[in-house]
Amino acid sequence: MKSEENSSHRSPVIPEVDWGAQIADLKEQGYRTELWLNAILNCLEAKGMFTLEEVRKAVETMDRQWTWLAERRGSHRSKTERERSDSPET
Repeated sequence: MKSEENSSHRSPVIPEVDWGAQIADLKEQGYRTELWLNAILNCLEAKGMFTLEEVRKAVETMDRQWTWLAERRGSHRSKTERERSDSPET
């Protein structure tokens, strides 16, 4: 009986350690993904496949579309939307 109490007492600590490790892994994975994406975009731009301005416009369009879809579901605001609502009006 006492060992059950000890194990239940310790179990909340383990998930906290796992969450910290998972967050660190996600940050590293996000950095690596961004690095690869930027390298690919730069290579394709250098080959004349598109300009970075075209990519920027496509990203803005996709952000608006995804934000619209997410708002219909009630679950997400785009970064641009958050910045607008969080900044003081001038």
